[in-house]
Amino acid sequence: MDIKLGTPINQNALVDQVIDRITSALIHRELKPGDRLPTETELMTSLGVGRSSVREAVKVLQAMGIVEVHRGDGTYVATKASGSALNPMLYQLLIEPGTMKDIMELRRMFEPAFTVLAAQNATPEDIERIQQARLHFEDLVAQGKHTGDEDVRFHEAILQATRNPYVIRIGEVILKIFIESVSKSVRKVPHTAVEDHRKICDAILSKDEETIRNAVLESFRGWIDYQK
Repeated sequence: MDIKLGTPINQNALVDQVIDRITSALIHRELKPGDRLPTETELMTSLGVGRSSVREAVKVLQAMGIVEVHRGDGTYVATKASGSALNPMLYQLLIEPGTMKDIMELRRMFEPAFTVLAAQNATPEDIERIQQARLHFEDLVAQGKHTGDEDVRFHEAILQATRNPYVIRIGEVILKIFIESVSKSVRKVPHTAVEDHRKICDAILSKDEETIRNAVLESFRGWIDYQK
């Protein structure tokens, strides 16, 4: 496939600029999932860079899960997200952490919205997974073996039920940021978390948007109180 990625680029920050050109081609659908990238030589000629810059750019894109290198065949745009891929957004947020107020604002904005969407889009199988995650957490609390991870898995089950790949990918990053603070509150008030999960499940089953939002926002109270 003959893909034109633009005119030659300046020699500053060559690797980043090669990545930007390939990313731009994806955004503008000049490259699509499953497409084969131009060869190293073609990229070198098209972008006016050396072989090492092209190879380093491909390594970065491969680590991010954007491209897949098939030895002896070429480099292809990935057709699905890889669970082992690096997530630049997550690392950026870890390097530049926000305050508890920042996290609270993010949760208030995002979590009620994706829970409403989950109620609208969930299949019976999704509802079953949400309920199973709730019951598993409840059992662990009863045994005194609970952790913040199981609490987050309940919210991940809701996130998956949105059936929206953009919401899911962004949500997975956001939930990872909460794990430490959630673990703290779950250790102190596990039974409150159990009751919050029940209310959220009931609200999802009701499919009433206001009820869902209120249940999610109410669940934040224990989390906020026990961050000190």
